[in-house]
Amino acid sequence: MRVIDCINEASRDGVLAAYSAAYDDTPDQETWLRFKRVLNDCALVRRDDGMAVILRHVAPDDEDEAYIDVGGRGRTGERWALCFTDWSDWKGMEVIDETGQALTVDQIAAHLFYEMTWYGFPEQMIAKREELFDQVEEVKRSIDGGPSPRPAG
Repeated sequence: MRVIDCINEASRDGVLAAYSAAYDDTPDQETWLRFKRVLNDCALVRRDDGMAVILRHVAPDDEDEAYIDVGGRGRTGERWALCFTDWSDWKGMEVIDETGQALTVDQIAAHLFYEMTWYGFPEQMIAKREELFDQVEEVKRSIDGGPSPRPAG
């Protein structure tokens, strides 16, 4: 099943309930509807690199509780963070549930919703990505001994 198929098949109430159970937070219905609308309006990018969205269970450790990790995996098995991936790229990716928990479509959609909106909607993600790129460049300049730009204000 592709990301877009999962999102469109999921029920609003089921997704919001699964989201609340997994993340101790309840997004409002309008945010879910906006998410679906924006994702459906994105152009569908046909991927030929074998990238898929993988959901996997991460066992608890001394610092964290158990959780479902959502990430990308390429054809050769390499794992990728997807937090700054354009939604049009996500849209056509296959979703693979490797949690061993037989997640429902609503639960999978809730985890996708959480991951895809971690940095906000696309316009917010672009701004955040540019901010991070600027910070990386500033660190590179400081390491290279070059001048740092003066803070604004």
